[in-house]
Amino acid sequence: MSSSGLDPVSFQIMANIGTIAGVIIAATAVLATSLLGLFSIQANHRNARMSVIMHCNIRYSELYKLKIELSGQNSDDEKVEYYFRQYWGLKSDQIDYWLAGYVDPETLISWYVSTIDALIDGKKVGRLSYSENWKTMEREHRFVNPTFCDIIRDIQAIYIEDSWQVRFAKMHVILEKYEEKERRIIKLLRRRHISFTNLYSTYGQGMKRCVDSAREKDNHR
Repeated sequence: MSSSGLDPVSFQIMANIGTIAGVIIAATAVLATSLLGLFSIQANHRNARMSVIMHCNIRYSELYKLKIELSGQNSDDEKVEYYFRQYWGLKSDQIDYWLAGYVDPETLISWYVSTIDALIDGKKVGRLSYSENWKTMEREHRFVNPTFCDIIRDIQAIYIEDSWQVRFAKMHVILEKYEEKERRIIKLLRRRHISFTNLYSTYGQGMKRCVDSAREKDNHR
């Protein structure tokens, strides 16, 4: 009989129970710490996404003001070149942010709708069109961001006669293709809301049919 009044077997059982309880408490503490860490990472990522989107919107606002300033035919050619350098730099960064998981598909497409119109409709800043300037700028961007250059190339294949719905659908198909190709690069693709393949609930059935049609045509090219 031990000094505690328990026989050796009972004493051993109680000791084992205490050990198991200690292990459970320790495991629970580790799990709780891990969950808190995960939640903290997710919160930090959400904050980073908001910062990235805000940063891009501020850059675009500054470019828009400059574009209005350069809208006359007698625009300063150096300022026009500066505008385009900043514009394509922003567009390249937006693709990088998307591939890093900081930009959702809806935001990315909304950012690129104006780019489609600018390239396809022959829009100009000063005396220089977006498509003309891109012929020069592509050589610089091809080395550092070939994926961005390939996306612009695919955008330029969209027909000028296409309606905005068809252009939107084709842009979806273009980015969906690169999402599949870069699946290992897009860090948080496992999260439902950042995948292009899960946007149909937002688009509605009409846009879904438009996207499906654009995808089918792309597959037969």
